[in-house]
Amino acid sequence: MKFLRLVSLAMVAASAQSMPYLDFTTAKKSNDGLPYPSQYTGEGGQAGYSLVSGDRITGSALQMNMTSGHLYTQFNPYNLNGTRGFARQYVSAPASWQFNTYNRMEFWFKVPANGTPAPTDGNQTYQLGTYVKRVANADMYSDETGGTHYYHHFNAPNNNHWTKVVMNNHPNHQRGGSGSTEWGVLNHPTGEANYNYFDALTRWYINDPYGRTASFPMAYKLDDVRFYRETRNENDSLYTISASYEPATHKTFISVNMWKRNVFPIHEFRFSRNDILTNGWASATQCPNGRITPPGDGGYNTVVYQSSGMTFNVGETIYFAVKPDNSSRMIQISLPIMDAQGGLTTPPVVTPPVDPCGG
Repeated sequence: MKFLRLVSLAMVAASAQSMPYLDFTTAKKSNDGLPYPSQYTGEGGQAGYSLVSGDRITGSALQMNMTSGHLYTQFNPYNLNGTRGFARQYVSAPASWQFNTYNRMEFWFKVPANGTPAPTDGNQTYQLGTYVKRVANADMYSDETGGTHYYHHFNAPNNNHWTKVVMNNHPNHQRGGSGSTEWGVLNHPTGEANYNYFDALTRWYINDPYGRTASFPMAYKLDDVRFYRETRNENDSLYTISASYEPATHKTFISVNMWKRNVFPIHEFRFSRNDILTNGWASATQCPNGRITPPGDGGYNTVVYQSSGMTFNVGETIYFAVKPDNSSRMIQISLPIMDAQGGLTTPPVVTPPVDPCGG
């Protein structure tokens, strides 16, 4: 059956404004002439980067070929004269960037089978590190003057299958702070009312800081990075949600970070073939064994859901939502169901519809 590579597969809800950032169709360089991104060997390991067209979401994908150490892929918006810019200068249409607008960052990430497994004890494997700096009268020789350095933690299974990750402006950690400190939503981390978190974003990176690697070589992949605006009222005590589904094994993986408070509300996971934020929590179906008691708090504040009890078809989009029992609001991620290489097929017509839970 013919595979369709659809640009629309990673598009966000119709209520959102979207700004493509990196699809890796061609190799990109920063304004200082160096690769964008590059491997940071000061703390990471050795890696070679290449673009692959047979295993991607849109365009091509960035393949990070690790031969030692651990992943540390950095995006440095630097210039030849030694000055330092902003991430938004590297989006697909920098002149069309709308300040104080985008409040989500989305990307696709693939972990090989010999990569670090996703923990289920409340811990996290990967970090998306960010630097933000003052936008007005910016210090062009700094990544963070008027701002600071944050960390957004996320999980992705080592299933050699694409995982979608959505990050809001709610970090897990600030450099130098306590791991148990709750930083909350930082709409304006530089204190500028006219500029938000992603306006102020400069250097950023993805790393596996603990390097729990079984063997080498290993090939991570990254694709379809974009910023967008979510206008619906999500639960801002939940943040950095990721999801993956393997059609061959029916394995669903969802990971989300919760508020770092010393309470343990049950978190319920639901799914639907329609947008749950639009249609409401009651419109969705509870995932099998989908009520999870968080395993920890403080820095161990990640809730992971895994199941092989749902069957979805390649080519359809499934909406997953998570809500703690002590809240009326949820967080959602939409997941186009793909094969292991990011391929979509035309969804089959099934009458009556197949019960995803096998009932």
